[in-house]
Amino acid sequence: MTRLPTLVAVATGAHFILWLSVLGLMQLTGATFVLHFYLWLIFPLVLLPDMPWLPSNWFTASLAAVLNSGIYGFTFGLLIYAIRKKLRRPVA
Repeated sequence: MTRLPTLVAVATGAHFILWLSVLGLMQLTGATFVLHFYLWLIFPLVLLPDMPWLPSNWFTASLAAVLNSGIYGFTFGLLIYAIRKKLRRPVA
């Protein structure tokens, strides 16, 4: 059985890699549908007020992206853990 911290770490890493790939694809193509997918991936950050200092400060932007991936990783990891625990059959 997979432990909760492992699931959270895997989900966080997967979200961060997906975020970086969508960001790179958005830079290459500039397509609108990629922009909408990117905004969905950074949803908790979208709720914050407008921060004009964020684009110029790359350390803070990177820290915010890691925090955002951590939020997604914790949420999806906990969800997967709960579903697997509920669907687990008792050993007879």
